[in-house]
Amino acid sequence: MRPLLLTLVLVGCARKEAPIGPVPDKSSTTTQAPAPPPSDLVFTDVTCTYGGTAPAFFVWAELTATGPVHGLRATTFEIHDKAGAFVSGALTTIDLRKRKGPKGDGDVEVLKGPILGGEKLHLEVFGPLRLAPFGSTAGYPTDDRPFRVELVAGTQTWRLTGTCKVGPAG
Repeated sequence: MRPLLLTLVLVGCARKEAPIGPVPDKSSTTTQAPAPPPSDLVFTDVTCTYGGTAPAFFVWAELTATGPVHGLRATTFEIHDKAGAFVSGALTTIDLRKRKGPKGDGDVEVLKGPILGGEKLHLEVFGPLRLAPFGSTAGYPTDDRPFRVELVAGTQTWRLTGTCKVGPAG
């Protein structure tokens, strides 16, 4: 009997033991979503002011196109109301224009046609200001407010944000 017992012990020792520790749960393994494609437009130096004889808003940004963009348009201009909620700050339409210089300097022209890859321009988002967010009796912007502008082209969306400052009337 001893030879048999010895054989069993040797077989038992030769067997690999299961590792001790947690076993990964295959159901919790997630695959990472692919990174979104790079944006075709890069915006820097975003500033905003509102004012003028007929109160309007002006958002300026330096724009660099990394690829061609067709049909760029502004869909919203919003500012905080007295309660701090974003509400529409545009009275009517919102226009996109380009300037000869930064931050509203130089001649202005309507932005038409595609923006070509590699193109750099001084973008201006412009429109008549809705005064309701400043109170029912406001005839002019009363204070600086957070703002956001949404721009779209095709399936891409860009949001410019910051604080819009009260500018001079006139």
